[in-house]
Amino acid sequence: MADHGPDVLYKGWMAKKIAEDFAKNGGLLTEEDLGTYKVTVCEPVKVEYRGHTVAGLPPPCSSVQLAEILNILEGFDLARMGFGSAEYIHTLALAQKASFSDRVMYLADPGFQDVPVEDVFLSRDNADSWREMIVNGKSIVVPKAGAAEPAHTTTISAMDEQGTAVALTHTLSTPASGVVVEGLGFMFNNAMQAFHPHPGHPNSIAPGKARITGMAPTIVLKEGRPWMVASSLGGTKILTGILQVIVNAIDFRMTPVEAVSAPRAHCEDEQLDLEARAYFATQEELQKRGHNVVKSQRSYDPIFSRVHVATLDPATGRLDGAADPRDRGGLAIVS
Repeated sequence: MADHGPDVLYKGWMAKKIAEDFAKNGGLLTEEDLGTYKVTVCEPVKVEYRGHTVAGLPPPCSSVQLAEILNILEGFDLARMGFGSAEYIHTLALAQKASFSDRVMYLADPGFQDVPVEDVFLSRDNADSWREMIVNGKSIVVPKAGAAEPAHTTTISAMDEQGTAVALTHTLSTPASGVVVEGLGFMFNNAMQAFHPHPGHPNSIAPGKARITGMAPTIVLKEGRPWMVASSLGGTKILTGILQVIVNAIDFRMTPVEAVSAPRAHCEDEQLDLEARAYFATQEELQKRGHNVVKSQRSYDPIFSRVHVATLDPATGRLDGAADPRDRGGLAIVS
């Protein structure tokens, strides 16, 4: 592939070898499937958050959902609430839950389904409606989502002095397929399980269709220049992890290391996952507010996403970065 480019995989001898092996073992992947694949180059989705531009990938990725949560949160004074307070986590959790309600209802492959990006996910009016429900204490219900989001993922965040920024995330799904074509040495993914199992849903299985994913590689711009690159592994917790790193850096003025290391909260249904470092008094207050809190047993729990960031200070040109301490294989290099 280094010598001949990607065509050797999609149209060359490797494609033929893959197709023959799948046919021999009752698989579905054909030489035509590989040969007709095309990389999609698309315009990013963008949202403004407290003077920053947050850019990510359009559906079927989850950047639109991250943008929706930021739209909801921008109407709250999070800094006044204080990081880690019950009021802050309550607000954060319900904003996440609201976005997951829209995710289940609307997120899909836009090549097969009309996804209301502007009218729902990026809509300020929709964010206002969710915010009003949160303020008034109204119940937010997330419909059944179908299959669980995979979490067997690799990610890289990189930036240079000129502001060239890259966020790259790739997944094999969990626990990957276990399939290796003899002589090729790489494993095939198991991501088809992330489709909705029943017909009639926006994310139902269809030939040639991409399933939805929690992956949400993100570039944040400040004064029009790249300021932060954030990407993560960890299933649907990817988008809520990146969200919290952005909020930590902007609202609470944390450094990259502080932003990725701070305790996390995640809520996509009736359960609020809370990392062990949250105070017990905070947990009790959240339970009084009606949350079904499940507190993890570890201070840096890998059940939460593992966010990796690179930053560039527009004023000084100084590069910085951080690897999430929840990720034992993570590493930050600043050169």
